[in-house]
Amino acid sequence: MENYPRNLDDDQKLLQPFSKKIFLYVPENEDLYPNGVVSKTYDFGSLAMYMEGLSRPGHYNGVATIVEALLKNTSPARAYFGEKDFQQLQIIRALNTRLHLGVEIIECPLIREKNGLAMSSRNQLLPPHQREAASVIYKSLEVILQKANTWSLHEMKSFFVSEIEGLEGFRVDYFAIASPSDLIPVKQLKPNQVYRVFVAVYVGKTRLIDTVELKRI
Repeated sequence: MENYPRNLDDDQKLLQPFSKKIFLYVPENEDLYPNGVVSKTYDFGSLAMYMEGLSRPGHYNGVATIVEALLKNTSPARAYFGEKDFQQLQIIRALNTRLHLGVEIIECPLIREKNGLAMSSRNQLLPPHQREAASVIYKSLEVILQKANTWSLHEMKSFFVSEIEGLEGFRVDYFAIASPSDLIPVKQLKPNQVYRVFVAVYVGKTRLIDTVELKRI
């Protein structure tokens, strides 16, 4: 939590155009976790087994612990989560259902910077030249979407890895194509199916993720 990029002033400025009646809930860690932050253990099945779950063991236990505390403390009618963290979104939906929290979970479309890079607070950790070069992530995904009906999964992955790791300081953590419902990576693409492409890339020491929907006709 201490290392996560935060800028409350900028967040407030972004909210101002929408309404003057927005109230910000900004608790301190001890408000939510008086006995210290200790992650609970959840079983989300296949939703948490792959992609981020595989690369960051225990990560979604931490996410679910925080989101459960947030929703229980605020009792909102609706809660908004971004498409960019699609795996996290599916896990939060499952959490909401299993705990009968009664919150309407709204998916917010992924927003990109002018160069195509998925917007993220982590982008500010990149120096300008790397932030611009990181546009290769989405550009490569765009090519894969264009080849959705002609390339095999192996060809898609090979192309992505080649494009990314051809740049100095760039390394692919994972490339996976999975069913959006259970998030189990597939080994072969079938016709008339909708999939999700999930990628994670290290740009220097900064780790970026992205996702796009892929339709196979």
